[in-house]
Amino acid sequence: MGTGLRTLVVATATVPEAFYEDWKHTYYRASTSLQNRQRNLDEAAELIERVCNKFHAVVQSVTRSK
Repeated sequence: MGTGLRTLVVATATVPEAFYEDWKHTYYRASTSLQNRQRNLDEAAELIERVCNKFHAVVQSVTRSK
């Protein structure tokens, strides 16, 4: 592994409450599924990412990798 920079960004986004209430059940079902868990989690993540397309960076940190 070579040297480089690692970046951590913490961001916020506004999610409509009604959408979030539905999505949290989708995410829970995905996280507890016994089959295709990773695929289900990826799909749940894509769903919320489509709604939260405008993020506001709160914190950004860069460190050098050795």
